[in-house]
Amino acid sequence: MSQFPNAPSDFPNAGFASESSAMDQSISTWPRTIGVISLIYAILGLICTGGMGLASVFSEKLMAMGGMNVQVPAIVKIRDAGLLGVAFILGILMIAASISLLRRRSFGVKGLKLWAMLRMVLVVLGIGAIVLTANADVQFARAQEQAIDDMSKQGHKPPPAMFSTKSLSDKELYAGVIIQRGVIAGIHSIYPIIIMIILSRRKIADEVAQWDLPPAY
Repeated sequence: MSQFPNAPSDFPNAGFASESSAMDQSISTWPRTIGVISLIYAILGLICTGGMGLASVFSEKLMAMGGMNVQVPAIVKIRDAGLLGVAFILGILMIAASISLLRRRSFGVKGLKLWAMLRMVLVVLGIGAIVLTANADVQFARAQEQAIDDMSKQGHKPPPAMFSTKSLSDKELYAGVIIQRGVIAGIHSIYPIIIMIILSRRKIADEVAQWDLPPAY
């Protein structure tokens, strides 16, 4: 037996407990923070995308139920279906990457960076698609105005409108569509940019490189 009862050899677990405590304190919290925020962001995004998709599919039927027989331009249907479809796929990628990040797997960081890059590409493509097809949105707005006027002439109460576009010229309405979609695109760009900046830091890259390494014995 040791002559010094307080020596480390008499307490074999003391050094391990101290080392374990130090390791617990050094564990970073950013994977959990970014993982949770990204997961919530992705789930809410999928809900919004799904709702917009359903509204796009059934918009004509919904307007017909309100007494408005208006056809959505085919180019608008194709544009919205394409953009929403890609956004939905990216949402699934974001969920998978967020869960992986919460588990401290390198795919979590790679997946979120890939999502951010593709999301920015989608934003740019979306702006281009809106610019090329905004005239169809103007025609659609004019068709709705005409349908509301027809309902009023027939003595029917038209559905409430958020705002009237009758006082705007086609050029002004076109500009309004571009500005509105541009603002939305800007908002959609905020989180991808934040993700790219944070996850591209050297400190984080060095930490992530250790995640998938086999444990040392």
